[in-house]
Amino acid sequence: MSDALAPAADPVVPSGRPGIGQLIVTVVSPLILILMLGALIFIQLPTENRDMFNIALGAVLGWNTAVVGYHIGSSAGSAARAATVDRMLGVGR
Repeated sequence: MSDALAPAADPVVPSGRPGIGQLIVTVVSPLILILMLGALIFIQLPTENRDMFNIALGAVLGWNTAVVGYHIGSSAGSAARAATVDRMLGVGR
């Protein structure tokens, strides 16, 4: 079999039950975002720390977007769809 026809490497397919790492990231990232938003609302930040806090808030917001996008969006669906197609075609080990 030529390399062009060789099956691609197995994708990381999320199982029916998420692993402990997924659960930790899924719970911790929104918690950090909520704490940071609460700090932004209720705590008076020194003016010299405001820019650094806003950058960190943007990073945490992006992290949450990635987590939600993975769990709800196309990454998990694409991996599951690829596994289904492979199973239907009999590709795999």
